[in-house]
Parts: sequence; C-alpha cells; structure tokens
Amino acid sequence: MALKISCSAKYFRVGNRSFDKITQEYDPPCYWMRLKIAAKGATHHHCIGHVTRVWRESGRLLKGFDPLVMFWINEPPVMQHRAETLTQEHYKIDISPGAAELAGLVHVKLPSSERNPNLPIPPDNKPASECPEVEIDRSRNENKFTSKLYTLPYGTYFMEVVITDGAGESAKKIFKIVAFPDSKKCKIRTSRFYERAKLSLKAFLPAV
Repeated sequence: MALKISCSAKYFRVGNRSFDKITQEYDPPCYWMRLKIAAKGATHHHCIGHVTRVWRESGRLLKGFDPLVMFWINEPPVMQHRAETLTQEHYKIDISPGAAELAGLVHVKLPSSERNPNLPIPPDNKPASECPEVEIDRSRNENKFTSKLYTLPYGTYFMEVVITDGAGESAKKIFKIVAFPDSKKCKIRTSRFYERAKLSLKAFLPAV
C-alpha cells in the first residue's frame, strides 16, 4: 500500500461543492494551489499532512519557518478555543484504496481586476489590506496563539509536504510554487531532480 501526493486539477468537485483555482467572488480574489492525496492498495487511516520545509528560489531555507499542519478541504470548523488544546486534536482523514482527498497548500492574493464583478461579495470578505500576498493553508486547529510563519511575500518558493497515516507510513514530495499577483503567472508543479539537488547542496547554508 502507498500514499501518492500530486497537484490537483484546475476544476474539481467534493460532494456537491465545485472548486476553481480562483475565488472570483471575493475582493481581492485569490489563486489557490491544492494537492491531491491518493491511496493505493489499502485504506490509510488517520492521515495528517505537514508543510515541513520552505526554501526561497535561491535554494536557501526560509528563516524562521516551523512545520505547519496542512488544511484538508473537508476539515470541519474549529470547536475548541483554549490555547493549550488547539494542537491536540488535529483533523485526520481516512483514504480508501483508489480514492483521494484534497488539501490546500497556498493561496495567492490577486488584483481586484481578476474578480467577477457580477458576483455578490460574500459577507465574510476581508479587505485587501488584511490579506497577505501569499499564505500557506494551515489546519483550522493549527495553534493560533504562536508566532509560526505562514505568510510570505510574492515570489518563487519550494515547499516540502509530508503526509503520514496512523500506522506511520508516509509520503513526501517537494513542490515548486510560483506566486505573483497575476493568475497567468501563478504555477505549482513537482520539483525536478536538478532543483532538489540544488536544495540539498545548500542545506548547510544559513537560512535567510
């Protein structure tokens, strides 16, 4: 049995919900980069994902970054509010053989010109001044009372993702993220061998 991590399709459905890469009803709109986690051979129980490392385009590790628990698309709202308990009950999922679950990785703030003006703005809309340029999608149960780094400026990054099930089996993959205020320039793909070699060579350099 095995877990496989890949980039999600541009359009997809979860139950009766449809998702696109751009949330055009919000102002500002955002470009979402999501991952598909599939199971082969047997059911993987109690799966949890982490963004474990982030590198800059130069290959240097991002200074001050600590691992973050990833956000599953079907993750329910937070029910706990005490700081000491928020990290104790992270949402974990079961993935059946041949099935897949979706997880958010990052979303990128786009200019208002990319939203659909014919759509009503939702009541939970945040003004552009409160939206970071690039935000890593962390679990709703990720501790909000710590100073973990999860917002980034526009740019190109490499992100390492690890998915682990309750039995300790895991899958790991590094993705290249291109995040700029233009949806046509935003991209996500699996890192290539020469890029991973570059990251390894610079692993002993100080983070920046």
